[in-house]
Amino acid sequence: MDSTTKGVQKEIMNWSAVTNNKSISRRIINGPFTIWIQPDCNNDKEKQKSLQVSPYKVGNLICKKYHSIDYISSKSKSRVEVNFKNTKEANQLIDDPILKVNNLKVFIPSFRLTRRDLIKGIDEDIIEEEILKELESEFQILRVRRLNKRNRDPNKQEGDPKWMANKSVVITFSGQNLPTVVYLYKIYIKSLRSSPIRSFPSFVATASN
Repeated sequence: MDSTTKGVQKEIMNWSAVTNNKSISRRIINGPFTIWIQPDCNNDKEKQKSLQVSPYKVGNLICKKYHSIDYISSKSKSRVEVNFKNTKEANQLIDDPILKVNNLKVFIPSFRLTRRDLIKGIDEDIIEEEILKELESEFQILRVRRLNKRNRDPNKQEGDPKWMANKSVVITFSGQNLPTVVYLYKIYIKSLRSSPIRSFPSFVATASN
């Protein structure tokens, strides 16, 4: 597990555990409860991409058995999305052996459970683990990742790194809401989310009032 991740698995496999988490937003708790189905290729991503999963095949396998299905749709040629109205049947499908028999695997997509945002102006010498440890937020912080910038030093020598840490850090929050403020070392970091077209809002360190 990534050292900058607080108890987060790559694939979360139970919707009840998600909805019982107080840091998860009400929007998720009210559903729909999404499951993705794809070929079971023993983590061979290239092989998985080459295979197709028909939403009609998936519907034929599960619709008669699961009555709380809201809708089924195709996400790509190798992925089908199933949306449930309740967590009970969503979890039953996760454990249903009919999928394995048909060489299919199931998981809850992480984007339904998390949001990402950007902090700017964080000193380059503060490592990710330290940032994750010291950040404070109203929502659970799952992961911290510092972005890199190209080394454009005109005096760089052969063997010098091509990429260097910059002052921007990506934060992954639990749930589908972003906080309006976070704190690092008790420093107030105010949201700059002013434009609705921004898909990656940013924060900047400011002096506390």
